Amino acid sequence: MADNVEIVRRFLASVQHESVEEALPLCDPEVEVTTIMGRLHDQDRSGHDGLAEVFARHSNFWAFLEVRVDEIVDHDERWVIASGSSRGRAKGSASELDYPWTMTFEVVRGRITVLGAYLTREEALKAIDAG
Repeated sequence: MADNVEIVRRFLASVQHESVEEALPLCDPEVEVTTIMGRLHDQDRSGHDGLAEVFARHSNFWAFLEVRVDEIVDHDERWVIASGSSRGRAKGSASELDYPWTMTFEVVRGRITVLGAYLTREEALKAIDAG
């Protein structure tokens, strides 16, 4: 299970580097992606193309985005939970946002098969229980 934590750590580093090229090899080709904004607009993504689209949307939306990871822990044999916060400013905006997040990662045979981003740990745990 420590390997699962390392896979998630590497994935989150790819987010911090804004490098989809680093992220894709860590994910199953059919990875299911649920983002905070995707849930609001009913736009969840799947597969490597969907994950690449999420990276592109973030790049197009944010003038800058700083991702801070506070914790990455095994939840059980398949699931890893990461929490932290992000600070950023949308393009065309003068206001900065600072918000907490919790992400869930299902890791199967060394690849991320499901990843989800949530505003609270409670939402994240509900998503794991529902899956």
